[in-house]
Amino acid sequence: MSPEPLRLYWSASKPNVGDWLSPLIVQSCTSRQVVHAPAKRCDMMSIGSVLQKAKNHFWSPSLDIWGSGFMHAGGPTKLKHRVHAVRGRLTRQRLVGCQDIVCGDPGLLLPGIMGDYASDQRPVTVGVVPHYWDRESVQVKRFIESFPGAKFIDIFSKVEDFVREVNQCECILSSSLHGLVIADAFGIPNQWLVLSDKVEGNNFKFRDYYSVFDMPTPEFMQLETIDAATIETIVSSYTRPGLNSVVDRLSASFPETWK
Repeated sequence: MSPEPLRLYWSASKPNVGDWLSPLIVQSCTSRQVVHAPAKRCDMMSIGSVLQKAKNHFWSPSLDIWGSGFMHAGGPTKLKHRVHAVRGRLTRQRLVGCQDIVCGDPGLLLPGIMGDYASDQRPVTVGVVPHYWDRESVQVKRFIESFPGAKFIDIFSKVEDFVREVNQCECILSSSLHGLVIADAFGIPNQWLVLSDKVEGNNFKFRDYYSVFDMPTPEFMQLETIDAATIETIVSSYTRPGLNSVVDRLSASFPETWK
């Protein structure tokens, strides 16, 4: 008899690449079938700003948490759940009794699953990845039209198409967190953008993600301030010290119960 499926919660209200990474990455780590489940009836939460959905009522089931983060900054939180890894040190600081937990976004494991999409040939100078709230941004349209070699990359693309397009670029500019995570995973220089105030969380998830690297937290940029010289600087100064160590610790922290 086949084992029961692993019931994973991921956000499905506006399915985009960031959300679909969760079942893709988790499926690569488990021998079980991975199926979507509501937050109140799942076995595990992983990629995304979903940790606030892990309820602590006495009747709530205990979950495995692997790589999730909070959407907002906040006070100390005690979870009843089994926490194996969280997205970043800012999320970890909020969790009572979890100060030794592994930190990192499991999206960084993507090359181990889709390494065939990596390429040394990068014909696109700049890929622009707006958050889904920013897809209709006038700034993005103006930049794509005026900057030679710039390309719009849609966060609503299929994961395979998205990863292929990112790997065609010398540099990624993104107001979507997982546009940045995927670029980092494949070693592609990138820059965090803020295009509007529509992205929820007051930038907490970005600073949380960057907190795992051995470097000062990068600052965001406005798209209208970026020119060819800026792109050259982004590419030449790009580094993510400690990334390989983050990937190794994340991989080793996947819950044994579900392997």
